Amino acid sequence: MDSLVMLNGFEFQPLRAGQVSVALDVDGQANAYRSVPTASGELTWVTLERASLPATAAIAAFSAYRNLASGRHGCSPALASPRQMVQWVVHRASILAIAGAQDVAQLAKQAIDEVCDAALGRSVAFSLERLPRLGLDIGYSANRHALQLVVNLAEARGCAFLLDDLVIQPCAHAGAMHAQNWLRDFATAQILNDLSSRAGTDSIARQLITFQRQRSNGAQCHEASNV
Repeated sequence: MDSLVMLNGFEFQPLRAGQVSVALDVDGQANAYRSVPTASGELTWVTLERASLPATAAIAAFSAYRNLASGRHGCSPALASPRQMVQWVVHRASILAIAGAQDVAQLAKQAIDEVCDAALGRSVAFSLERLPRLGLDIGYSANRHALQLVVNLAEARGCAFLLDDLVIQPCAHAGAMHAQNWLRDFATAQILNDLSSRAGTDSIARQLITFQRQRSNGAQCHEASNV
């Protein structure tokens, strides 16, 4: 593979420089990558030296998490995406390796345990506040929260394939706007119903569904005026 790659899928859109991800190539071999800034300020991926400890640890964690029983993937009610979970596990393992740990099997286990514990939050906001302690996220913000809500809603309704059209910029810049645009263009009636049901306990969900309804009502009024 080329040393510079652009990985597809929402889980491969880095929030900040330095994130580590693992992806399978066309031959099914796992490779580790790190996000780096370009001259224009965007982020792209460079291949990590396969023999390096961070890459070895990341790939070991990737394999270990994927080999877990499917029930373990249910450990994240607030942050529901297995695709995201495996990338957080990968990144955490690389951080532990850089910190000086040597046993990759132990690194993988520790990374899995720590990420699952962090993602066991009672809400999206609670979990997003815990991930930065592991070096895994940019922290809680309305933009970050909005993006995560869209991810969770789509995954829960079997629409993960539509998430590749969700724009995720570094540091979740304009995330609320991108979440609104995605809901406008791709949300199903079930997803909107789920979002509405969360509005009672989640202020960001309430803002998103309110915006969606206002936009829908505005479109209906415009159509009526043209009749």
